[in-house]
Amino acid sequence: MNQKLLLQYLRRIKFQGTPDVSLKTLSQIILRHTQTFAFENLNPLVGLPVSLELETIAHKFIVEHRGGYCFEHNRLLLEVFKAIGFEVRGLLGKVYAKGKRIEDLQRTHMIVLVSLDGKNFIADVGFGGFDPTSPIRLVCNRIQKTTKENFRIIKERNHYILQIMIQSRWVSLYLFDLQEQYPPDFKIANWYTSAHPDSSFTYQLKAAIATEECRYTLFNNVLSTHYLGKKSVKEKLTNLSSIRRVLQENFKIRIDDLPNLDKELQKLI
Repeated sequence: MNQKLLLQYLRRIKFQGTPDVSLKTLSQIILRHTQTFAFENLNPLVGLPVSLELETIAHKFIVEHRGGYCFEHNRLLLEVFKAIGFEVRGLLGKVYAKGKRIEDLQRTHMIVLVSLDGKNFIADVGFGGFDPTSPIRLVCNRIQKTTKENFRIIKERNHYILQIMIQSRWVSLYLFDLQEQYPPDFKIANWYTSAHPDSSFTYQLKAAIATEECRYTLFNNVLSTHYLGKKSVKEKLTNLSSIRRVLQENFKIRIDDLPNLDKELQKLI
């Protein structure tokens, strides 16, 4: 990533100050990113490819006012951190799925590992409704506060597990190890996620974004508003115009140029 593109990104997320290799910069970028760009799968839903080319992702996020899923968010984040001077590497994790054994899950979630002052941190702005909005230190069995929920990392055998505290219980999100992954690894996992008929990203609508007050998530035609320490509020969207309005107003996504979007959204009602 060149300096011009880095500055465009920093302006887009309204970063304050001059970025440097520090925990403060790391934390501010993660927070501002999660409040600026939505997690969304509109490209796979309407049958458009998901590119992992940096210029394509940057244009989609910065210029087109779109979002994306983990491979797009965290690829962009990794390159931003590299341009600032952080030591980073990309990882792949397995997302927990109800009723499935770990052995049956694919490595389809991209994560960024940041090394800073001899310490490792997980930076993940692409996990939708459960994005850690702060960097997570790679230490085990320690409760870590973020600007939203509490998280922790535990270790089982040869892998780490990221967990989130929800309603006073720990919920496992995904497992990972520290083996560095490279563009061909992400390319294969991205293809499966965006195009394989077994991937739910091709037939279910998913969106999420964090705000200072709450988190919004959208699953098909159900909008949920999540507040810390309070019961979530769910709203069923019963017509096409309400889904379009929520995508644009709650999730800050520009949707006018997406082909066949109304056709796909209508199927969800």
